[in-house]
Amino acid sequence: MSKNWAICIGINDYYNLKPLQYAVQDADAMCDFFLNEVGFEQVFYFADHSPEIETPRGKMRSQPTFANLKRFFRERFQAPFLNVGDTLWFFFAGHGELHEGHDYLMPIDVDPGNLEETALRIGDITAYLRNSGADNTVLLLDACRSQDRRAPIGFGSDEQKGMVTIYSCSPRESSYEIEALQHGAFTHALLEGFRLQGANSCATVQRIDQYLQHQVPNLNQRYRKPVQTPYTAVEPLSKNYLILLPQRARLEDVQALKLQAFRAASNDQLDLAQQLWVRILAASPADQDAIVAIGRIAVRRAQQTASGPISPPPTARSRRIEAPVSETPPAHREAPTFDFDVVVISSIERGLLGLGSPQVKTRSVIVQGVTKDQG
Repeated sequence: MSKNWAICIGINDYYNLKPLQYAVQDADAMCDFFLNEVGFEQVFYFADHSPEIETPRGKMRSQPTFANLKRFFRERFQAPFLNVGDTLWFFFAGHGELHEGHDYLMPIDVDPGNLEETALRIGDITAYLRNSGADNTVLLLDACRSQDRRAPIGFGSDEQKGMVTIYSCSPRESSYEIEALQHGAFTHALLEGFRLQGANSCATVQRIDQYLQHQVPNLNQRYRKPVQTPYTAVEPLSKNYLILLPQRARLEDVQALKLQAFRAASNDQLDLAQQLWVRILAASPADQDAIVAIGRIAVRRAQQTASGPISPPPTARSRRIEAPVSETPPAHREAPTFDFDVVVISSIERGLLGLGSPQVKTRSVIVQGVTKDQG
């Protein structure tokens, strides 16, 4: 059974930046949705006044300072704790900025004049997240909240490889909070989309992206905010069909993912194929195609292990043998002895489906011949 873990961070009361109104409420709502509506196994919550959290080395403070967040990532991600088929989610609501070509998230105590040493570079965060062991990581970044700057700050330019990253606005825009909703426009729409079920379900990356691109601009227009257009960066593109919320998946979602799984298997991408079939089983636990396909993958892996690298048989060689020149008359010569090559006959016995290790049995036959003069 696949697992979902999440990290939720929300910051209102920045020490050195303009305070926000609803970032903490956004993170708190996401945390509640993950735990109580879709049944995530674990959610780590960091906010202005959040309770302590557990780490492998004991409890630690969860206020989103630079030191606390760095310590959490260092200690929690020292060793993998998730597996193939699992998903790790990362949600951040607060300030973000592009600095010298890299995206940074702002902790509560960030020094705006020293981002390199007091802000969290997203590339560093994703490097930690990859160590979780999960084969799917989803970043939800409501991290470009307007600071009333004249020039857009361009957040969202860094490419996060192997991730699904959903940004609250395009790189040359800002993200806005809406007082009437008590939320940021992006997070409000995100929760709205994730809660849809049936024919309107937004359970896949592709469909939640389509929903946000339509809904967030409409919200901002309705509440007289500037244009804000979310966008999703997916790497590799096959993750567009990833089922994010198996409980809300439709039959079409499962079929689309099956097509990707069959393609991966036909291209001998067994790891990717297995990951996709595991995701399918999470959405459709009794799916016979998935059960059979995972069994076939196990067989193919066992066969590959059993066969191993086998050296090609030696190439046949020929040898020209000439009688030595001698002064001795033929009648008194000793019959020449001809030495032949040693012939090694090998048989390879392989274990059936990996139930035994390959064994090579050999026997050698040495052939010698003697020629006699015919009288």
